Amino acid sequence: MRIAVIGATGQLGTDVCRALAAMGDDVAPMTRAELEVCDVDGVARVLREVNPGVIVNTSAMHHVEDCESRPDQAFEVNGLGARNLALVAGDLGAVLIQISTDYVFDGAKQSPYLETDLPRPLNVYGNTKLAGEHFARRLAPKHFILRFRALWQKPLPGKGRLKLRWADAQAGPGARRGSGGGR
Repeated sequence: MRIAVIGATGQLGTDVCRALAAMGDDVAPMTRAELEVCDVDGVARVLREVNPGVIVNTSAMHHVEDCESRPDQAFEVNGLGARNLALVAGDLGAVLIQISTDYVFDGAKQSPYLETDLPRPLNVYGNTKLAGEHFARRLAPKHFILRFRALWQKPLPGKGRLKLRWADAQAGPGARRGSGGGR
C-alpha cells in the first residue's frame, strides 16, 4: 500500500518517511513544492495521481508566535489544509492520519487527558489545530488523530535526529498528563 507523507521534509515528516521506508512501505514523500495543502485543487490533482491508501499529514504552521501574529495563515494551513486532505482522503477511500497537538487543551486538568475530554485551546495554534481535527473527523470517514506533546531532536554526529515522545505513555491508551497543554 502506498503511503503519502505530507510535509515530508519537516522535522516529523522526515522521520516518518524514514521509519516507513525502513519497514518496507511504499512511501510517497510530499514536500510543499509538490503539494500545497492550502490549494484544494492541487491537493486533489496530486493525490489522485499518487493514489495512496494512507495519507499522513505532518504539515503544519507550528511556531506559536507566528500563528499569533498571522492567524489567517495559521488557519489556512492547520485548519483548511487538513480539510483539503480530508476531502481528498474521503474521495480516494484513503485513511487520513492527522497529526495534532496537546495545545488543543488548556493544561488545567490535574490528571491525564482522555480522548473524550473537551478541548479548550488558549491560543491561535491550538485553535487552528483543533479546527483541523474537526475537519478530519467530519470529512474523512477513515481517520486517526494523533496528538503529540513534544517533538525534539537529539544531536548526532553531523546531524540531528527527531525523537517522538508520546506524553506519559505509561498512563495508558488515550491518556496523557495535564501539565503540558495550552502553553
